[in-house]
Amino acid sequence: MEQGLAEYIHEPEVRGLSRGRNRGLRELRGRIVAFPDDDCWYPAGLLAEVAARLRDARLDGISTLLVDGDGDEALLRWATAEQDIRPRSIPRTVSSATLFFTRETIERVGDFDPELGSGSGTPFGAGEETDYVLRALALGARLRYLPGLEVHHAEWRSAGSTVDVRAKVRSYNRGFGRVLRKHGRHVEFLYWAGRSFAGLGVRAFSGDRAGAAHQLDQLRGRVSGYAARR
Repeated sequence: MEQGLAEYIHEPEVRGLSRGRNRGLRELRGRIVAFPDDDCWYPAGLLAEVAARLRDARLDGISTLLVDGDGDEALLRWATAEQDIRPRSIPRTVSSATLFFTRETIERVGDFDPELGSGSGTPFGAGEETDYVLRALALGARLRYLPGLEVHHAEWRSAGSTVDVRAKVRSYNRGFGRVLRKHGRHVEFLYWAGRSFAGLGVRAFSGDRAGAAHQLDQLRGRVSGYAARR
């Protein structure tokens, strides 16, 4: 892993992931901006490769593949092919820990939505990165998904169908549903809610109680986030 200096900014009045990031964005000095999680890590050479890719003036940001410590895909069902990121491909190509933007792009897009993200004091425990990428794309940014590059992240769902995992699934999917409603992605909401509903039926029919519970939590989260009022 590349060695360097890190600056820690403590802001006791700020609460929530998105608010914390917005506070950090006030201090930007570098050319490339990333949003690593506290339980992710960068393999050796990644930052140098990211910097080299973002020297391409046609690119405003990139996203990498996310894998766990064993090299297995983490958190999402990731797309296998390199591609430009489009609104419909975000759920298969983007996680906050995999994103790298040029500073100029960050300055154009602005702050994260403080209503979204874990610890924000709202029920929408995720979706802040989806919202941010959608806003960047709406401004004409070109973002590229590069599955040949990897960020490592622990797979929190490996704990099984625990109370904490199920609560996270509901909270994260409320955020996802909220973002789809915010950006008018109504057809995509029907698709993702339909997937959860179909998955619930398949899991229940096969007797997979834990799998059915997971699909039900996804469905409830997506519907409640989409239906929620501001």
